[in-house]
Amino acid sequence: QAAHSGDFSASYIGARGDDWLYTTCLDLQPTIQYLLTYFYLNVDTNSISSLEVHFGEHQLSGDMTNFLNVIPYMNNAVYLQDSIYFSVTNAGTYYIGFHAINIDSTAHVQLDDINISASGLVGIEKNNTVTYSIYPNPSSGTIRFSSSIPVNEEYKVIIRNSIGQIILTTAYAYTTTKEIDIRNNGSGLYLLEIKSNAGKTEYQTKIIIQ
Repeated sequence: QAAHSGDFSASYIGARGDDWLYTTCLDLQPTIQYLLTYFYLNVDTNSISSLEVHFGEHQLSGDMTNFLNVIPYMNNAVYLQDSIYFSVTNAGTYYIGFHAINIDSTAHVQLDDINISASGLVGIEKNNTVTYSIYPNPSSGTIRFSSSIPVNEEYKVIIRNSIGQIILTTAYAYTTTKEIDIRNNGSGLYLLEIKSNAGKTEYQTKIIIQ
């Protein structure tokens, strides 16, 4: 299968796949929110493959202790893009690990155009005047959201599942603490996004439903 762009891509081919691809070293800071993007493809759509994304301090599977995302059933014969926002607790050198898994037959997973960039300050809008609170996290499916957005402004709360599908969209006014219930969508990793009425993304964070 051709690369998504350029001449080369990362590929795993093997029976009963269980293998890792690691990035080069990344110097990350705890005060910055990072955006990881990549394109993925399951060449053999007759097999059931999954892809997990982690990060850790060494290029070793046992050190990939920070879970970021999972694409549980890859069946896309064309490249799709995944986007993950994350932050680190301590400043240091880290690596992103992509874990290709297949349990039923031969796996053929491809990755391309892996990119990481700084997307803003953690939990704080760029002008440092608006803060956000999402709690509890992890939760059993009901979370509460509040912020210090200015008077007379209204924002939109969007929640996506691990494959990027929007499962909930709701308005949020400055005077309220918003309660959001996504228990019917099951356990897993979700992305919560806050957008202004102008369509600008103000904040994003992961939420975990247990």
